[in-house]
Amino acid sequence: MSESERMEIKGQREEAIKWGGIPPAGENPITDSNKFVGKVLLTLAICIGIWTIYRAVGGQIFTGLHTNSSMITDFFAKPLFTVLPIIFLWRFLFKEKRAPVRFGRKNMESGIISALVLVSSFIFLLYIMQIIFFRMFGVMEAGSVSLIPGWKYMGTVEFILLWLMFVVSTGFAEEYEARGFLQDQLMRVQSPWKSILITALIFAAGHIPIFIFIHHLAFWQGFYYFVYLVPMSIFLSIYYHWSRNLPAVMIYHGLFDWMLSAIYITARYDASYGNSIHVAWGIFFIASLFAITINLALLYVFYRVFWKKDRPSGSMGFKIPIISDWKGPRPRRFRRDDSSISWGKTIFALGAASVLFSGFVMGFGAAFGTMDPSVVADQIIDKKDESKEVDLSAMDLVVSDISQITDYVGTGQTSPIPHSIVEENVVNVSFKLTWSDEADATFRHKNEPDTLTIEVSSHGGISQSESGANSYGQQGVIEFRVAVPLKENPSLEGTGPWNINITVVSGDHEASGPAALKFLDNGNSFTLEINHEYYQETE
Repeated sequence: MSESERMEIKGQREEAIKWGGIPPAGENPITDSNKFVGKVLLTLAICIGIWTIYRAVGGQIFTGLHTNSSMITDFFAKPLFTVLPIIFLWRFLFKEKRAPVRFGRKNMESGIISALVLVSSFIFLLYIMQIIFFRMFGVMEAGSVSLIPGWKYMGTVEFILLWLMFVVSTGFAEEYEARGFLQDQLMRVQSPWKSILITALIFAAGHIPIFIFIHHLAFWQGFYYFVYLVPMSIFLSIYYHWSRNLPAVMIYHGLFDWMLSAIYITARYDASYGNSIHVAWGIFFIASLFAITINLALLYVFYRVFWKKDRPSGSMGFKIPIISDWKGPRPRRFRRDDSSISWGKTIFALGAASVLFSGFVMGFGAAFGTMDPSVVADQIIDKKDESKEVDLSAMDLVVSDISQITDYVGTGQTSPIPHSIVEENVVNVSFKLTWSDEADATFRHKNEPDTLTIEVSSHGGISQSESGANSYGQQGVIEFRVAVPLKENPSLEGTGPWNINITVVSGDHEASGPAALKFLDNGNSFTLEINHEYYQETE
């Protein structure tokens, strides 16, 4: 073997060791770092732009969260609109011939084990931390908590579709984009920390379309969600950087999303929970930070035990004596074929781990979700004494301020509106629903009126439903008052949570002639005003 051949082999080995055995994809030399980073960011901008268009269109067609049609569509849309644009741009923008992301069986066994342990501990910590903080802030009633598995609310078909969408599609596509492509390519020309921070911000920004078009979040809700996603992405990036095992991070991501959507905490809450969006989202954010911190410490154990000898350069690894001196199993030495793609083993590992772990979580949810959901539901309650005698004749009748809610409801879908009344001795509750139908699609099309229905019910059993349609081109109004019966003791029939559901049957844009096509009407925006009258002690 010549000296040049030995130097080439040595360089290949050093390059592989630098990246923990799995160098990033890309064979063309990088002559201009800034230009290369610009291409990487442009690729992600195009992907997010395509995804935004899909979410904007899908948010109108598939209204409602996790409907069967939306989950089936998302299952195919995630890789189609995320992975394929990267592959296409990698070929024509970067002029590369091979795949833009490398899968390897490096650290496959320890990676899968770590994914199952870490995602289990994270979900457990997140739920426990939320319950602790809810109790600390005094907004959750003691003894009313129950964990409910999702199938009790969704049904078996919906539950399986949710699992397929998150575990098989979402985890694969989002990690292919964020860690497999973006982080790896940035690290070719930038420091690990800088690459990880940029990846975190872009990863969070990629979720903004779902904030707007699917969840219809308020600004502050979206803000909490965005800020939560940044440290979550940093955790996933460190996980991938230390393990250099992309399938493990995909498994973690998919199972995490699925479990977060499949298991619910139901409880009774104080009125402060429903009166401020900052309570629920703020506690979720604080609990997430605690869970991420503890999970990161557990991740470090896996790093020191399994991956420290193959760590990439600048791996942010540091030494803790007790963990560093661990005498347990060590990873196998680096071999050149560790970098090869093993599609069969990778797919089998993804499928087997997901199926086995999903079955485990179903049992977990069933064991802790033994209470009847109708007994422990998400309720906002008052904590006043219901047994005291009150003389209503010595009270004044007070009219509350008007609560105004603006939202959107798709045709054939239901838009739930949470509302809570904290005052006692409620006499009646008034509702006013208004909407304006959109203009005709063209001068040859006439937009038929929309029919909206509002159903209201209190936790005390009072219920009423009203429907109405707007005249052609005019505003629609449904206005009614629900009477609340008074009793000798304080009337609590109207106090607490009210369930309000808005549904719409949209009239399409019908053609004036037989040759013209019909334009579909997918829903309508509406405004709901609520106020109530109640007796209050004379001041």
